[in-house]
Amino acid sequence: LLQLSLGRRSFCSALSMLRRLRWFFLSLFILYFWTTPGSPLWPHESLLAPWWMPAREGVAMGFLHIAALVAIIFAASALVQSLLREELLRAIDGLLQPLGCFGFPSEKAALRIILVMEAMSAVQQVISRCLAERDQSQSTLSQLGNLAGRVFFEVLAEAERRPCTVVNLPIYSSPPAWQWLLPMLLIGLVIMLPMV
Repeated sequence: LLQLSLGRRSFCSALSMLRRLRWFFLSLFILYFWTTPGSPLWPHESLLAPWWMPAREGVAMGFLHIAALVAIIFAASALVQSLLREELLRAIDGLLQPLGCFGFPSEKAALRIILVMEAMSAVQQVISRCLAERDQSQSTLSQLGNLAGRVFFEVLAEAERRPCTVVNLPIYSSPPAWQWLLPMLLIGLVIMLPMV
């Protein structure tokens, strides 16, 4: 519902992310359906051979994990679409700041993540254009090599054409103490639910 309230563009973006993960979802199905021990999906008396039948527990776990991943993808897409660049930069920097005690540059990493996320749409357009213009008469391996080389050089050319932009990192204070209680509450709920 949150995804739909943000508009068609945000919903289509989340759907395209799901489409790109289709082979990952298929591998999760196979992994959970046939490697989780449990009772067969259909009873042994049926005509189907029980040795290749997926387990009921595996089917339930597979659907549960895939549903959780779909929810995470929709939530992440909604978050990225609803935040401004500075807010997203601040959020990523805030998440990475605990690594600063190990010498990790959280501000630089957050800025790089934001710039990569912004550049991905341009790279996807280049890939789509190169896929449409590929030579079908070549072998599959030659097509892949030519496509990779062409995309690489077009992305480099696009990067050189783009003007340099200045990004101002906003100075902000740490979140109030009550906001730190929300993740702790969620962690507590996740720990307590299996006990109920």
